[in-house]
This record gives sequence, C-alpha cells and structure tokens, in this order.
Amino acid sequence: MKKVFSLYCLLILSQFVFAQQSIDAIMKLRPVLSPVYEVGAFDYFVGMPYGKSKITETNLPDIEDLKNLKSIDLIYTQFRRSADFNQPKLNQYRLENLKESMPEIFELENIQWNIVEQTTGNNKEEAEQLFHGFVLNIRRENEVPEVKNEEITYIENVLRGESEEEFPDSIVLNVFQRNNWNKMLIVADLTGSMSPYVAQVLLWFRLNDSEDRAKHFLFFNDGNKMADEKKKVGRTGGLYASPATNFKEIEALAYQTMSNGDGGDWPENDMEALLTGMKQCPECEDIILIADNNAAVRDWRMMQLVKKPIRVILCGVEDFINPQYLNLVKMSKGSLHTIEDDLTTLMQLKEGQEIVLYEKVYKIQKGKFVIKKSNIND
Repeated sequence: MKKVFSLYCLLILSQFVFAQQSIDAIMKLRPVLSPVYEVGAFDYFVGMPYGKSKITETNLPDIEDLKNLKSIDLIYTQFRRSADFNQPKLNQYRLENLKESMPEIFELENIQWNIVEQTTGNNKEEAEQLFHGFVLNIRRENEVPEVKNEEITYIENVLRGESEEEFPDSIVLNVFQRNNWNKMLIVADLTGSMSPYVAQVLLWFRLNDSEDRAKHFLFFNDGNKMADEKKKVGRTGGLYASPATNFKEIEALAYQTMSNGDGGDWPENDMEALLTGMKQCPECEDIILIADNNAAVRDWRMMQLVKKPIRVILCGVEDFINPQYLNLVKMSKGSLHTIEDDLTTLMQLKEGQEIVLYEKVYKIQKGKFVIKKSNIND
C-alpha cells in the first residue's frame, strides 16, 4: 500500500507548492470534541485499532481525487483504558506511522489538519467500536449543486403537502407548539443534513406568520463553500438574514442559503450567526438557535460575547446530547429543547452535580458539562 500511495503522490506533487507539515505543529492543534465521528462508506481513511498505532485498514483516493485533498482528520476516543494512558504520545506514534507510510502527504500545501476527540465511548468495549486513525477529506464541489437541489426539492414537496408525517423527526414543530415564544429571532443551521428541520421552520412560519411571533430570521451555511482552511473565527460568513416579513421571502432566503453553501467540514459558525442576528434585531426577545447535535461549534470562544439567553432546539439527537450545546444553554441562562423535553433549569446545576439525558450521565466539572466515563448502566 505504501508504494501505491507514493506513486499517486509523486504523479501530482508538481501541482502543489511544497510546505512541510511537521508532526510537532500538528500535535499542538487543539482537539475538536465530537460525540461520534461517522466514517462514510465512500470516505477515504487510514484505520488503526483503539489504543494502537499500527495501520490495519485503508481506503485511499485515486490520482484525480487526491488532487482535491483539502484536509486530514486524526480521530481518537476520549475514554482512557488506564490512568497512565498517554493519548498525546499515541497521537504522535500514529502520525509518525502515517508519515513513514505516506510521507508525501506532509509536504502538500494548504492541507488543513484537524484533531477530533470522540466523547461517547464510556468503556473499552464501546471505544473499540468507534473509528480511530485518519480520514482524508476530498473536495467534491461538483457534487454540491445536485445535493442541494435534492434537498430543496424535498422541502418544496413537504411545503406543498403541509404534513408532519413527512418528517422522520418533527422536533421543530413540537417545540414551537409547546412554547409560547414571541418577538423571536430564529437562527437556523442550513448545512448538511438539516433539510428536514429547515422544512419544519418554513412550514411553521407559513402556518403562523399572521401571529407575528417571529420577528427576524438568520440562516447560515458556514462560509458559502469557503475552503475549510480559510475559515476564521468570527469571519466565516455564509449568513443570510431578513425581518420576518412574509413567507415567500423567507422561503427564498432559505433556498439561497442552501444553494450558496454546504457547510464543508463538521464544525459550524453558530456563535457568529447568533451574534450577527442579535445585532441586527436588538429588540428581539426570544433568541432561538436551531442547531445540529452532530456538529461542533467552530467559534465557541465567542460565547463570552453572548449576553442574552439562548433557546436551543437541538436536532438529530438519538442517544447523546452534544455537551457544547448544554454549556451554551447553561452559560447564557437559556433553555435546551429536544423532541420530548424542554430543559429550562440547566443553569441551576452546581459544581459536581449530575443530570441523566438519553442514558448518558453529564456532570458539572470546572463549571462545564462533561460526559462521565461511565453511563447509568455500568
């Protein structure tokens, strides 16, 4: 496999400017927390067992795809199999083994490296079921319009039917029905797999715009197809906003947002979107964030600038809740909403206290929610 990959790289290296990527520099990157890193059936990867650095399986790109290599993710699991287990040292060994097998990768320019720490493995057996190693992300810009057209067509079909039965998860409609919010700023993530929830936002507004409960909308797509390595905290863009005038204008705004961006990598610019929306509508009272539970918050350090309570409608929740959104709610003194529950007292939990959500135990540690190493069944 080493020889094949080296041949691929040698054939195309002339198209890149050499810029050595050192292992030391990669090791200094701050990990991004993600409950689970899903490796797709067609993703390119270099797999390694949990707790080990040996390469055991690979799915590598061909020459044409490798030309569009945009980023490499190093993925590991937060769970430590023993008290003296050294994760940074293991990461270093994994990087060294990757470089020994595929040295040319480290010489390509404009390749973004990411370190991803999965948080849902609660014991050794669970951790072993998760992916560990490297994923090579290829830019496939020519696929985006087709995907977006399919998503927009799906939303249009839902709106014509005006039926909740179209949705595998009707969380947005349920939460809006349970809560009598007014003068709302609705900030919604329109990236990736969010189309079922976008459809619910639009359907709700179509059926309720005469009540004037929504005052302002802001949709975001995490950068308008900007290359991931160029995304900067607070300046990622891909924000589309409008007063809640009429349904047709808001529908068109949603389609424009989706057509102009696909999100790219998994972190999203939630804070930038929230702060921009609140600046545009200072008179808005209830601030609603419709967020993807499976996406990290790219610009979390901007959280300190949020001065109003945030009500998070968390989409895509199955068996865990992303702690970043729990912390967003706690720090802003807001509320978190799932398809079953409205959690309005999270900010009252004190240091060391715990809460059980979706059979996971979350504990306040150093002022923030963290997932405990064991769940309620262990």
